[in-house]
Amino acid sequence: MYPPLEGIQVIDVTETQAGSICTQMLAWFGATVHRVEPSTILAMAHRHAGVGSPAPDSVSADGPPTLDQLVQDADILVDTFASGTLERLGLAWESLQALNPRLIHGTVRGGADKSPYEPFLKYEEIAQCVGGAAATTGWEAGPPMLGGVAMAQSGTGMTLLAGVLAALFHRERTGRGQRVNISIQDAVLNLCTHGAPVQPTPEGAQALAAPPSARRGNASRGDVPGWMLRCRNWKTDPNDYIYVIVDPDRWPDLCQVIGKPDWMTDPEFETQAAREPHLFDIYRQIEAWLSDKDKYQAAEALGRVSVPCGPVLSAQEAGRDRTLRNRGSGLDRPEGPGARALAQGCPVRFSAFSSHSPAAVGGRWQAGISVRGPTQGPGPAGDAQRRVVA
Repeated sequence: MYPPLEGIQVIDVTETQAGSICTQMLAWFGATVHRVEPSTILAMAHRHAGVGSPAPDSVSADGPPTLDQLVQDADILVDTFASGTLERLGLAWESLQALNPRLIHGTVRGGADKSPYEPFLKYEEIAQCVGGAAATTGWEAGPPMLGGVAMAQSGTGMTLLAGVLAALFHRERTGRGQRVNISIQDAVLNLCTHGAPVQPTPEGAQALAAPPSARRGNASRGDVPGWMLRCRNWKTDPNDYIYVIVDPDRWPDLCQVIGKPDWMTDPEFETQAAREPHLFDIYRQIEAWLSDKDKYQAAEALGRVSVPCGPVLSAQEAGRDRTLRNRGSGLDRPEGPGARALAQGCPVRFSAFSSHSPAAVGGRWQAGISVRGPTQGPGPAGDAQRRVVA
């Protein structure tokens, strides 16, 4: 069975993670992604700006393709240039569309037009701050804090992917391409406020009805309490922790496991409302029970009685997780004689075809790799198609 994006040609002119996440997913879905260094595009643009499009036969067959050729043959162009860059070089959307009416142009910009933050939003830290994420992260009495993962870049990249795929589907119906524009600030705000109620403002716009989320440290943000708890090796292993949810439905089981069966009938602990003032007494008791267990042993013991919990895994530990490896999410990749490295696989699984491993797209950050996409060769990993476009 062919991958869903088999035959789709993508030009990747991205400089930030938001763009590369989008194009990597397109490659995993079967598209052929032509990686072109942004400096190459700028050089091409300078060469042709103001003189019109060169005739196809004016370009040497042995020379590098011009931007005009790339656009004419492409289905999707993804760029992360600053606002106005392509326009200043004579490559506005109208010009690109004239070259190829079926082109889908995915663009990542920092903020809205004329936003004072727009020039700086390529920085993950600033994007988290002005998008609302940092204000909700940290300890209650402390300053705002940044998230440990690049949620602004990755969230923007996945949002762009959704927009590009929607535009591709729309093209199948209409035959016309379109421009898909994503603001990093907008994408982060969407992640922070998804599902929050809105109310009309006096000016008629929509505003969030709920107050800003308070910083809560490691407290659960759901309807039931939870906390990050230390396990046996926490002094020597910074990740030997487990998160435990004090679920009312599993309260009797938790009490039995931690050696406090009397709490099941104690009026101060019997109901969730009664337990609220004593949560840290409960957490301390759980930590006492955890003192001779590492996070894996704790997760196994709690899991046997269905108490919601999760050990804190580093990315390396998660990549070695047996269930994820069996799913194909973490795969070994050769890294020289006798050496192998763990590479991330495609997180999406399809019933009609086998999504490809990172061997097909692992060259994203390797010098000289400009085309990536799965071949139909044998083996679970496949190989990358590689060609320099420079």
